Amino acid sequence: MDGFIYANIWYKDYIIRIDAKNGEVTNKFDLTSIYPKKKRSRDADCLNGIAFNKSDKTFLLTGKFWPQYHVVSLTHGRDNELK
Repeated sequence: MDGFIYANIWYKDYIIRIDAKNGEVTNKFDLTSIYPKKKRSRDADCLNGIAFNKSDKTFLLTGKFWPQYHVVSLTHGRDNELK
């Protein structure tokens, strides 16, 4: 999307934004609050599904054995910058 690649971090509830031109990670999005671990069933695992909806520029997110998906907008504000 717009010259960036979005990817999840294995076994983490984060998505990173990667500049497709140089491979630099430019943002990290903390998504731990969309399905908190303490609310998950025993079988539910980490975030691992990402799909981009071009028509409204949202992302559909789900995880391994999650019972639902989530529609989110990923913004590029200061709170998400890598440290």
